[in-house]
Amino acid sequence: MGKARLAGVASVLVLLGGCAITSSHHTGPNGRPVHWIDGMSASAAYSKAAKLCPHGYNILGDPEQTSVLDYMMTVECKDPQPAAQFQPTPAAYVAPAVQSAAGRSKEQQLEELSREPGISYDEYQRRYRVIMAQ
Repeated sequence: MGKARLAGVASVLVLLGGCAITSSHHTGPNGRPVHWIDGMSASAAYSKAAKLCPHGYNILGDPEQTSVLDYMMTVECKDPQPAAQFQPTPAAYVAPAVQSAAGRSKEQQLEELSREPGISYDEYQRRYRVIMAQ
């Protein structure tokens, strides 16, 4: 009877070897789900992490093999990446120049200001600020 019981326990351990148990998740400091995974093996724990975090994960701290049949790790799920994070401006597109009340762009006004003779530095700075504030 002892051998049969030992064989039964061994078969249960083999079956459980691929299982991973996870606690309910918490919200981490980044606002993302954090899972504490207690698995029967490293491969089971990593498989569970992949299922819990379909967009990938970061391991928090060091995974720990606490016994032959116990592997613990904590993971933080990554955010799903949006389809397009930004839309680059095509090279051929040039934004229209901002026009002043007189109908001239800031660039035109600055060009005229730089060509004006006999203007003091203080007056130049004052006019520059007025142009840039438009």
